[in-house]
Amino acid sequence: MKKVLIVDDEILVRMGFRSILDWESCGFSVVGDAADGREALNKIRQLQPDLVFTDLKMERMDGFELMKACAAEYPRIRFIVLSSYNDFDNVRKAMKCGAQDYVFKLDVKPEQLRKILSEIQWEDASGGEKPSSAREERRAALKLALEKSPLAKAEWKRLFPDFDWNSRFRCVSIALDTEAGGSEARLMPQDQMPEVETVLSEAMEGQGALCPLSGSEVLLLWPAGDSEALLALQTAYGRAEDYVRRYLGRSTTAVISDEFPSMEALAEALEQNRQTLSCRYLLDAGRIHGYHPLTEPNRLPVPVDLRALEEALRRQEPKQVYEVCAAAFSQMGKHRGYPLPKLRIWMLEMLFSIKRSNPAISAWKSASGASLESMIQTFQKLEEMREAFLQALEESFRERTEKPLRPETEQIVRYAREHLNEEISVSRAAQLTQLSESYFAHIFKRDMGLSFIDWLNRERVEKACALLENTDLRVNEIAIRVGIDNANYFSVLFKKLTGSNPLEIRERKKAGL
Repeated sequence: MKKVLIVDDEILVRMGFRSILDWESCGFSVVGDAADGREALNKIRQLQPDLVFTDLKMERMDGFELMKACAAEYPRIRFIVLSSYNDFDNVRKAMKCGAQDYVFKLDVKPEQLRKILSEIQWEDASGGEKPSSAREERRAALKLALEKSPLAKAEWKRLFPDFDWNSRFRCVSIALDTEAGGSEARLMPQDQMPEVETVLSEAMEGQGALCPLSGSEVLLLWPAGDSEALLALQTAYGRAEDYVRRYLGRSTTAVISDEFPSMEALAEALEQNRQTLSCRYLLDAGRIHGYHPLTEPNRLPVPVDLRALEEALRRQEPKQVYEVCAAAFSQMGKHRGYPLPKLRIWMLEMLFSIKRSNPAISAWKSASGASLESMIQTFQKLEEMREAFLQALEESFRERTEKPLRPETEQIVRYAREHLNEEISVSRAAQLTQLSESYFAHIFKRDMGLSFIDWLNRERVEKACALLENTDLRVNEIAIRVGIDNANYFSVLFKKLTGSNPLEIRERKKAGL
């Protein structure tokens, strides 16, 4: 699957491009975004994308400088220009610099984007320049094996003469965990992943075949053996994981497939590991976990009882709110059928419900300075998220009892919820409360933990979720009902706050998920 990086100085453009297309169905995965060329170049070094969509006019480093830098360092990367209608002279110049194509970023259609993606000229895996290092050679050999190329067996024998292609093996995936409150794009400092691979190689004492799979995952192909061999593998990995944690400050999760008869079945073995890793939030560190097939998701109950939560919040019963949330986390941890994106949506639903009556939770920060919302959107371990969520809940309720809302804040909260379909600016809200704009903005953020506009957007998205799940209204009609006239902006905002497109929420409701 080809990796995509999106570079533009407007966040709404970057978010819009993430949500405009089902990238995976086209053979692509969006691995990150950047606000200018300098940030993009750092992320290119980390994430090794195959394709970059880039604006041309940006601060610090523009698109032309970015393409020039990559032409020297990463000649295989393909570029597509994000353009405005009045910028065609620069587009023409970019095409001469090697850009593959261009799109008008404000009104590109999914079908146009699919066509452009399908027409990109990629270098053949068996031709072109040879990989620049032994590590890249192993990565290329792994790619040939996964694609079942006729060249794979000979290349594998050349790079791994002690590993028999035709013997039984197990596939071990070792994936770097995302730091709580971090982001996929900042997964590792530049050039640190090779250090992890070196540690693993030394701990395994040269046994098996170690290949980089991505910027955050390594595969170890291990000859099948008896229980003693597996115990030795567990011990070696435990040493490596401890070293990575102590000296590189990171943690890893490792899973192992069933036995397979030969390397011809590598793709099937890797798929087993991907299924197990999709539930990595349940796996502890320090040992290798065996293959666990996913439970059928549509047979599992929804773990968040929002009605009970809303009732406890309405009655202002912190203990009951705490118990409902704790029970939800307990249910989430019982099954392997919950995909991580679904868990994040459920946690955001809990958080949004709580914020309505207990806005102080928005101001909570972890020890590393991360908000609860950012942690929900990036966490990898359920236990860490449960502890953070319940701690935030307890501390915010304690703060709420000590610091009640001002009457002006309560007044505008009631008014806004009753008039969500109207345009309500900060100026209008200040007039209604008979305060100056600056003073209103100050007391609202102090009371609610976020700005008036941010709070209003969350209210609108929450009501939109209810309309999506309980009515047949079209997305543009729902957008108007919650006070957003621009359907495209509504979709981008919805994706930003929930992690899903509006139609995905509706489809999950129909499927009973």
